[in-house]
Amino acid sequence: MFGGAGFAILAGLHYWYPKMFGRMYSERQAKIGWLLLFFGFNVLYFSMFVLGYQGMPRRYFDYPPEYFPGHLVSTMGSWFLARV
Repeated sequence: MFGGAGFAILAGLHYWYPKMFGRMYSERQAKIGWLLLFFGFNVLYFSMFVLGYQGMPRRYFDYPPEYFPGHLVSTMGSWFLARV
C-alpha cells in the first residue's frame, strides 16, 4: 500500500511545494531524499519478497531460525525508511 499511495502523496507534495509555500525547494536535496527513500523501501520490501519465496510462513508469532537474517535485513530497511 505504501509503494503506491505513499510515493504518490510524496510526488504530489514535491510537485505542489512551490505553489504551496511560494519558494523552490533544493533540487539536490530532493534527489538525495528520493534516493534514500527508494533504497529503504526496496531493502524493506524486497527482503520480504525473498523470505516469502524461500517459504516463510505468514502470520506466525515466532518464525523458524533459518529466516532470521532476512528478518534482520527487513527490520533494518524499515528503520532506514522510518528515519528518512
